[in-house]
Amino acid sequence: MNDIRELTDPIAKKNGKEVISVVAIEECSELQKEITKMMRERGNKMNLLEEMADVYICLAELRQCYGITDHDLNTMVIRKITRTYARESILFSPKE
Repeated sequence: MNDIRELTDPIAKKNGKEVISVVAIEECSELQKEITKMMRERGNKMNLLEEMADVYICLAELRQCYGITDHDLNTMVIRKITRTYARESILFSPKE
């Protein structure tokens, strides 16, 4: 499969920052609704997966629009996970 950015960058460039930002907000809202349905046992896994994919695509498009690099995002993800581990007193044990 192609790199997600190769597929989403042309969409982000065509539609621009404002459109992509609004779509991302809408897709996050749809994901929220689907998660709520799952919590109430009224949703289904395929709908959840579809909404998660939509948000994932939007995140890739937002990265292009706002000039966020893989390194920037990965660094922030590791920083936030590390903070959560510390806050929750979780010990990191890598799989062998």
